[in-house]
Amino acid sequence: EYFAQADVAITPRLTLNLGLRYAYFSVLTEADGTLSNLYAVDDAGAVLVDASPFAFGRRSNRVESIGHDRPFYRPDRNNWQPRLGVAWDLLGTGRTVVKAAYGAYTDRLYQLMILSAPNSTPFAINGAVASIPDAPVPFRLGALPAINPAAPGMFGIDPTIRNPTIHRYQVSLQQDLPWSLSAYAAYVGARGRGLAWNANLNAGSFGVPQD
Repeated sequence: EYFAQADVAITPRLTLNLGLRYAYFSVLTEADGTLSNLYAVDDAGAVLVDASPFAFGRRSNRVESIGHDRPFYRPDRNNWQPRLGVAWDLLGTGRTVVKAAYGAYTDRLYQLMILSAPNSTPFAINGAVASIPDAPVPFRLGALPAINPAAPGMFGIDPTIRNPTIHRYQVSLQQDLPWSLSAYAAYVGARGRGLAWNANLNAGSFGVPQD
């Protein structure tokens, strides 16, 4: 990451703090490239890597292995994070000061988001079985219970994902009081945009895709 900042005295009573941070986060991947993802397809069946997998409908997509022409997701090179701070001696006495600040903070896409991705088709076959009293599922050493490979599991990431951004801001009033006391009141806020979240899109025992 790269960062620069400067304090600028506009007047004896007004000071600005200006800063700018830039962060570049590379794309998370797997050492051997054994990853696949769910990509949108157009009417002709061509894969579109710059669209959400569900941009053209819930079933207008296809699982494909990542490659040079099909990145897992694209890097976000627009992670500019400005900073602004203001300190104002309200009455010019040095005893009443108004301060305000704003900063944008780019969050990382964390490894847990793709931890299950190598378990996706076609590199792995996974499924679920249920054991009930009338139809118990046998579990034996050295053998797996029968699963249904016709509905393979899929764990993907939106190819159009971008790094989340948090906007933080505050305004405060500081007042010097007698007897070496001071009073401080502030409003502090934060707002997130583009935050990452996980979803089971089929709300069933298998992942995407299925009817």
